[in-house]
Amino acid sequence: MTSFSKRTKKREAIFLDGLRRGFSVSLAASAAGVGRSTVYDWRLDCSIFAEQWDDAKEEGTDLLEDEAWRRAVTGIDKHVGFYQGVSNVTVKEYSDTLLILLLKSRRRSKFGDKLETDSEASVSVNLNEEDRVILERAGIRLS
Repeated sequence: MTSFSKRTKKREAIFLDGLRRGFSVSLAASAAGVGRSTVYDWRLDCSIFAEQWDDAKEEGTDLLEDEAWRRAVTGIDKHVGFYQGVSNVTVKEYSDTLLILLLKSRRRSKFGDKLETDSEASVSVNLNEEDRVILERAGIRLS
């Protein structure tokens, strides 16, 4: 799997299908039988492929978001009891963590992390005379 792998419509389709299924770029490239850097080269070489990549990635991200919602809201059945090797008791398990992440992504102003920043800063630079002359010639005034 080198970046010299031959580009074919089949390899492109397999790669894009992987992205649509929520795969990472590395996994989708591996499924297509090429290296990660190869698909990035393809992306740089072809704007149509780059657009298809972006669309496929969005579809895959929607799929992952839907699965996160299912696990957070609908829940999954977790087998907790077995009798003679057969699961006979399940409990519904929900993911509070996924629910929090979904809320943060949808309503960042309400549920997002609160960050306070101070944008004021002062910088002190000592310049020699030669540097001052160069800056003044470039039209940069120092106060």
